[in-house]
Amino acid sequence: MTTLRAVQICQRNKAIRPAMSRLVWAKLRETWLKCNEDVVLHDCHHLIFFACCVRDSRGQYIRAQTKWQRANMTVLEGDALALLDAIHFVDVSR
Repeated sequence: MTTLRAVQICQRNKAIRPAMSRLVWAKLRETWLKCNEDVVLHDCHHLIFFACCVRDSRGQYIRAQTKWQRANMTVLEGDALALLDAIHFVDVSR
């Protein structure tokens, strides 16, 4: 990534933050599930690690998973893959 591109991304993120600060947390509806996911890419070894945790509307743990695979992809592609996998994982939880 070039320095110019990194600066552009930082400036874009600063512009987004004020809008995000207006978000207000609300308790989930009784039948809803919450899934937190995260992804880590290791460029040197072409690895992607991702994990997710599912909780119910009371915050009680339902299930979690971690996975890894060999892949050479961008951060955006890795995050999309992790999100897709988390969606499938939550769907099985229902």
